[in-house]
Amino acid sequence: MANTVVIKALEKQFAKLLGTYLTAEKAIEEVRGVTAIAQATAEIDGRKAEIKTSMGHIEAVLRMFDADWTSSRVTPIFPTNRSGGYADISRWAFRAMQEAGRPLSAREMTHYIADKQGLGKIDAREATRLDVAVFGAMDRAIGRGIYLHPGKPKRWAPFPPDDLAD
Repeated sequence: MANTVVIKALEKQFAKLLGTYLTAEKAIEEVRGVTAIAQATAEIDGRKAEIKTSMGHIEAVLRMFDADWTSSRVTPIFPTNRSGGYADISRWAFRAMQEAGRPLSAREMTHYIADKQGLGKIDAREATRLDVAVFGAMDRAIGRGIYLHPGKPKRWAPFPPDDLAD
């Protein structure tokens, strides 16, 4: 019997590449403009060709260890987005509050984050999505160094409201 540790490791790498290959076109969904879409499509096609080549090499090595190996028995492992989560939003929102030195609303933090991330002026839909993420991150941070200040709209700060400071 061939070395099963090597086979399992190669199968796992093949599964990751297969998952990346199958989800490669999702990046186009966030691109706007005809030229940008054409450029993104060309980049994705190039990336898919590289992945396909790598998968072919891994498959050849696997067949060296197990002549009966087939790619149909591999379940793809789809990539997960490990960046841009609530922790990043919390950090950016906290920086916004520190720089402002006053309680900020979710929309004010959204504009700060968009500016610092180089997103420029974002449309209402994108701003609302980021607002919801900021709102959730700040509500989860209450009691852990973030204070909710009274009034409408909701405002948060890294210091207590005046009526609690005394």
